[in-house]
Amino acid sequence: MTLPLEESIRFLRGVGPRRAEDLERLGIRTLEDLLLHVPRRYFDRSRLVPLCDLRPGESLCVRARVEAVQSRPPWRGRGGTVATVADDTGRLRVVWYTPWTRNQIEPGNEVVLAGTVIETRGRLEMRQPEFERVDADSQGWLHAGRIVPLYGATRGVSQKLLRSLVDAALARVEGAVPEVLPAEVRGALPARAQALRDVHYPPDAEAAGPALERLKLEELFFLEVLLLRRRALAQARHDGIRMRRDRSLHGPYLQQLPFQLTAAQERVLGEILADLESGSWMQRLVLGDVGAGKTVLGVAALLSAAGNGLQGAFLAPTEALALQHAERLVAPCAGLGVRLGVLVGSMSEREKAATRARIQSGDVDVVVGTHALLHEGQDWKSLAVVVIDEQQRFGVLQRGALLRRDKRPHVLLLSATPIPRSLALTLFGDLDVSRLDEKPPGREPVRTHLVPPAKHAKLWEFVRGELAIGRQAFVVLPIIDESETLELRAATEEFARLRAGPLAGLPLGLLHGRLPAAERDALLQAFRRNDTQLLVCTSIVEVGLDIANASVMVVHHPERFGLAQLHQMRGRVGRGVQPAYCFLLPGPDVGDAALDRLRRFAATDDGFTIAELDLELRGPGDLAGTRQHGLPALRVADVTRDLPLLLRARDHAAALVALDAELVRPEHAAIRAHLEARWSDRDALAGIG
Repeated sequence: MTLPLEESIRFLRGVGPRRAEDLERLGIRTLEDLLLHVPRRYFDRSRLVPLCDLRPGESLCVRARVEAVQSRPPWRGRGGTVATVADDTGRLRVVWYTPWTRNQIEPGNEVVLAGTVIETRGRLEMRQPEFERVDADSQGWLHAGRIVPLYGATRGVSQKLLRSLVDAALARVEGAVPEVLPAEVRGALPARAQALRDVHYPPDAEAAGPALERLKLEELFFLEVLLLRRRALAQARHDGIRMRRDRSLHGPYLQQLPFQLTAAQERVLGEILADLESGSWMQRLVLGDVGAGKTVLGVAALLSAAGNGLQGAFLAPTEALALQHAERLVAPCAGLGVRLGVLVGSMSEREKAATRARIQSGDVDVVVGTHALLHEGQDWKSLAVVVIDEQQRFGVLQRGALLRRDKRPHVLLLSATPIPRSLALTLFGDLDVSRLDEKPPGREPVRTHLVPPAKHAKLWEFVRGELAIGRQAFVVLPIIDESETLELRAATEEFARLRAGPLAGLPLGLLHGRLPAAERDALLQAFRRNDTQLLVCTSIVEVGLDIANASVMVVHHPERFGLAQLHQMRGRVGRGVQPAYCFLLPGPDVGDAALDRLRRFAATDDGFTIAELDLELRGPGDLAGTRQHGLPALRVADVTRDLPLLLRARDHAAALVALDAELVRPEHAAIRAHLEARWSDRDALAGIG
């Protein structure tokens, strides 16, 4: 039986197929979706003002009778409606720019009007006010005479329509809204039915606050129950592949490195090795700033598997990064007797088939590749560890394809998108989180500067000087080709300009995503050899490229990139011992807010500080679903602004899951039913990480 909240929006009067499509753009398909489409803010229209008290510039609400109404002749291509209304204290001219308003009111009607008063030609006037007829059988007003909600809307869906639909939905579900929050979680906050009503039509200005807090807490609580329950059930049902530390090859590998691990690396390595020998299934996320040394830890985990006679997979988001990893693993793997394989999309079908056969037979110990490794038909003899580099670049469903196995491999996720620890622990509730908060000694911060147009010529003189002493540089642009609609400098245009102008005679390269894979790889190899000294490119260089000789990063239109993305780009330089520089060249029409954001970025080299600002502005991604960027698919809460509420929800969810992860107790039936109704399509995704 369908509960009223689960009914389609089409059950409401006035919602046909076309309007249902319009509402779906707002994510509204059911009555519950509609009632969780909470107002952005409110207008206090509870006080009706006599016409004699109107003042220009004020947004007011009045009640008056219509004395005259007529169609307005078309002017500048549109017609309209003009009315004169009056009460016992005065008269007011009202203008609507919609001709059909003439059919909705007649002389003698009593109306409530809400809008801003202006003065024109010595008289007061309201233009395009919201209005509502006052009929004898009216039970109450929706658009005036009360605290009125203002919603996020879209084409074809007006504020008046949303208010009317919400009112109808509340009437339809009255008496049939089950409580889903346990009493100890809800505390003194209102019950769900009351919260749904008060958040839309609060009886007073104070009532909306507790109602909204209750709905946020509910949403965050169920997100945390989903993540923590998924992890608990996975741990209970999937024993991990146990490894012996004394057989691991990570020790000899670390001994041959030309540097010592930092204290943070030693700490996180200990956590990883403890997971691998525990017999429990590892799902660990390593958060580290650019250059913090995450890759070394991933390789150590793979060599632990190889030393135990098992297989490991190293996934990178791009072929360039996969090949870079493979190239750097050739020597250590050969020295340790570890058989290394590579599987990327640009390989011939014959080469892929041969590599897949070796993987299946166990003739390869460690395989480095891209999403080609996630091929559904790939069989492994003894896959035990999967390391996913730059995990945020892999889709959730892509990662899941590798993990749908009877004996799940341990999973180690590496991310160079730092997240503040308290937020990471809450958002990634299904993962163990390790944090690398230390960079290798000797690395200086990259010096970051905003460069105004007047100083561009001096900038290119500086770049030319760096190249003259053998250094290398990147020039990043947001688009590949010139655009008629975007006033942005393009990579192809800048490449031609630099080659003919300020950097003439120097070996330059042009790198972007539309190049064939073989051509991209050849260009990157030339850059690694320093045969090419400067790459003009798009954000394709954002992730993973490690060129120790690169000392300069120039970014055109940095306002077009997120701060975490800019930090990744900046991390492509300063990986050697020489000083490194990042120059930001904002566009000519950049706004003050964007400039302030860039100045804050330039003032710090700490990725975790930058992440806090970037999360505030852009959000962490749909962590329980398939979307990778933007705010989580939560209707009411905001995980970046509601962190105290999120931590409270997590504490309650952790206590619940520790007591009854299967949710089989009778007192948890409502929680289980709500999870199945609203979150069931995400449950299988949440454990992928």
